[in-house]
Amino acid sequence: MSTRTTAVLGVDLGTQSTKAALVALDGRHLGAHAVAVEFERPQPGWAEQAPDVLVESTIAAIAALVTRFPDVDVAGIGIAAQMGGAIGIDAGFVPVTPHEMWLDTRADEDRTALLAEHRDEILARNGIIPFVAPRVRRWLRVDPEGAARIARVVAPGRFYLLGFTTGTGITQRWLSRVFGLSYEDLEAQAADVPRGASGILGVPHFNGRVSPFEPAMKGAFVGFDDRSGPGAFYRAMLEAAAYELDGWIGAARALAPEVTPEEVVNVGGGAQSALWNQIKADVTGLAFRTALPDVNAARGAAMAAAVATGAIAVDDPGWLSPDHLGARRFVADAGARRAYAPFREAYGALAEALLPTYRTLQALRRSETTKDRDHA
Repeated sequence: MSTRTTAVLGVDLGTQSTKAALVALDGRHLGAHAVAVEFERPQPGWAEQAPDVLVESTIAAIAALVTRFPDVDVAGIGIAAQMGGAIGIDAGFVPVTPHEMWLDTRADEDRTALLAEHRDEILARNGIIPFVAPRVRRWLRVDPEGAARIARVVAPGRFYLLGFTTGTGITQRWLSRVFGLSYEDLEAQAADVPRGASGILGVPHFNGRVSPFEPAMKGAFVGFDDRSGPGAFYRAMLEAAAYELDGWIGAARALAPEVTPEEVVNVGGGAQSALWNQIKADVTGLAFRTALPDVNAARGAAMAAAVATGAIAVDDPGWLSPDHLGARRFVADAGARRAYAPFREAYGALAEALLPTYRTLQALRRSETTKDRDHA
């Protein structure tokens, strides 16, 4: 006679795949399944998906797990979607718009207009620039008839604290391609480079800065010479991501002083990097824990489902156990944190100093693009 298990399902609607995780109520990972998804770029700056892609990939991922685990009863389902994306739906929950993904920049002008008029209020209320409201504003502006059919875009009253960089994986991929070295080789070389990347500062915003919002920002390296090798450039980018993270943590503490983070759980491919974890711990002063490769946002969605159904408490120790998340833990070194402080300050000063140049270059790019279109 089989024994049935009660579990929750978590779904992560990612850029390249929809991942589902089945987790027992005691936090044990039972299984996962991923379904590859694609998105379209009909024009420069556009990034969209048909809403059916999200629905069908979610159903396929859930069906695969339910089929593999017939003796599991599902108590709840949680879904984590891509940040910054939006779909307008009508009163009958029929999509009116495609899924405009977080990569889509069509609403940048509307975001700029909103910030020009309401920046102080928006940042005071949200702590970050708006993502969904500019998309709605653009829909209302370019297609008022279609927009009139939209009944809702966002579950009201639901908010969370968010800070992110869009380009860390992209910068690493780019460096690997430029130098013709694997991630492992680059990390091994970076480990031999002293803190501060031998005086090199990198700017990782290859696709614009999000937190705080500066779409004109791109990448940069400052301070290198003819002796600088691949490892120094790679370490500069790892450290830049840590400086960004330290800035978000400072902003979060200012916005919510009652929140006192002490430990961070890493997920994703970069979570397996011992060097990067130690850099982030030393820069921020927080402890960092690696997560097992199969731990991702889908597990977080599953935990949200478990909390919502009343099956567990939000701080349930079983779900946070090293046995279920991963055992490696990186603790900040006080001396290293002091050593990084001036580099962190220099990074902030560099980013601010480059802003006028980035904005000029953005205007020039747009001007050239317009000329090319006119001549086509």
